[in-house]
Amino acid sequence: MLNILLQDKTTGKNILWATDSYDSNGQLFAPTEHITTDLITGALVSLIQPRALKSKTEQLYRTRDKAEVFTPLSILKQMNEACDTKRVTKNN
Repeated sequence: MLNILLQDKTTGKNILWATDSYDSNGQLFAPTEHITTDLITGALVSLIQPRALKSKTEQLYRTRDKAEVFTPLSILKQMNEACDTKRVTKNN
């Protein structure tokens, strides 16, 4: 299942790290490298964390430098439902 989640549906290759937040772990974690299951399981299983579990310092850095913000689940649900409604309406 994890292999499916890591796959870029456009290229068929694995998605990229696309951030320098993990490159202190080595070259395989560089922004241009593909994420593989062995890099995020085993001893590194806690490497990728939800924003809420990251330190306040890391959250502030990511907000300032990457425009990353927390969006409540209820808002995400509304956004997805709006997209689904428009898609169904557009195709009909």
